[in-house]
Amino acid sequence: MPVSDKFQDKVRFIKPTRPAIIDVVLNPVHVAQNKIRGIETSLMLDTNILINIERIIKDGNKWSNIKNAGLHRLIMFLQKCPPQSICLSVGNALAEMPPARAEISRQLYEYFLSVHLPNFVDAPNSDTQIFKGKDSDYGFRDLDKLHQKVLAIPYINFLYLNLMFYGVDDLPENKYIRYLDIIEEKVDLLCMTEMEISRYCFHSPRSLNSDIWKIIKKVRNNSIGWDLFKNKKITAKDIYKIAFNAASDINFLQCANATDLNGLDGVPQDTWIATCDQKLADFSEIFHHIGDRHEAGKIGAIATIPEHEDDKYWLITQTEFVVRNAKRAQYHAARDIDLESMIDVAIKAEQDILDVFG
Repeated sequence: MPVSDKFQDKVRFIKPTRPAIIDVVLNPVHVAQNKIRGIETSLMLDTNILINIERIIKDGNKWSNIKNAGLHRLIMFLQKCPPQSICLSVGNALAEMPPARAEISRQLYEYFLSVHLPNFVDAPNSDTQIFKGKDSDYGFRDLDKLHQKVLAIPYINFLYLNLMFYGVDDLPENKYIRYLDIIEEKVDLLCMTEMEISRYCFHSPRSLNSDIWKIIKKVRNNSIGWDLFKNKKITAKDIYKIAFNAASDINFLQCANATDLNGLDGVPQDTWIATCDQKLADFSEIFHHIGDRHEAGKIGAIATIPEHEDDKYWLITQTEFVVRNAKRAQYHAARDIDLESMIDVAIKAEQDILDVFG
């Protein structure tokens, strides 16, 4: 189900949790309706948009630069929204960058807004964080403990996904089953989003001209860097970077769901992501959560295409996940997950990667 119209050009709007049936489109009318109902529309900008803003400013910060970067309709959209009706959030995007780079990006972003959106009002409870630290080679171990706890589980999932994909020679369905075994052992939690991503990554369809192959390529590129490494040797350092970026994407979606569920300072939120990352936008159409602000992120919706119906791999992997998930349901509901312990698991997973890929 599409969630963005043609208004954004190169920028696409993602709604991670949305109704099962009704199309949801972010436009000035939707924002105005939210304001009338006392709902604050929140738009989280991704790292790619901030990088584009840097390039725009370095190229002269002219309207022609904005159009060439594909951000002109995003600016026009924000200008058309009612005053104080939509808030921008760049905290998650900045957190993905090396701190020294994030500080430069933050300053340029604020300058960009002052020039092109001078009347734009950000969230009243927002604060300014000064970033200090590395300017490159930034990864999981560079995060503070709080952010490591947040990112650990998806990071572990993507580390072992890459290990199974690049380091194990077996049938696709066997790779998927072995991957589930590893995640159950190491994490003791089967996350539907990561499990669905892995199903697409391991799949080898009958035809490379099929619709499902188009989806597989998009998911692989975002989760295992397939286009970059299908014809060259991959290293442990490569996998750390791929897994960190993929985990950050998942965290981005989860943060949007959490904001929709919990609100912000008592104000209900309608949270969207603005992205220039085509892979992330494509994945949001394959997989998203069903619900609304009162039930955000609880139920996953998976796109089904005709090729799935008689596909042996797809049936085997779907059955495997459903059966395991059902067996774990009561156990999972009765426990709390120790996120801090997952930090050590993530570090051990990095060592497992290093042992295989050097």
